[in-house]
Amino acid sequence: MDGMLRRLAKTGIACALHWTGANKLIGALNGSRNMPLVLGYHRVVEDYTASAGHYIQEMLTSLRMLERHLD
Repeated sequence: MDGMLRRLAKTGIACALHWTGANKLIGALNGSRNMPLVLGYHRVVEDYTASAGHYIQEMLTSLRMLERHLD
């Protein structure tokens, strides 16, 4: 349950930063606006639901979600 609340809070904060444009302001202030963004994924799986029982769910990303991130 804690993991779900934490994930929900992080997603909410990220969305709020994006919608308000604060993420661009923060990037401009700290000079990272022109730097490339590097993302790391622990485990990308074809079927998230099937894999969730075998691995730590917070470490998983579905292939569909990875494709959405890249788009």
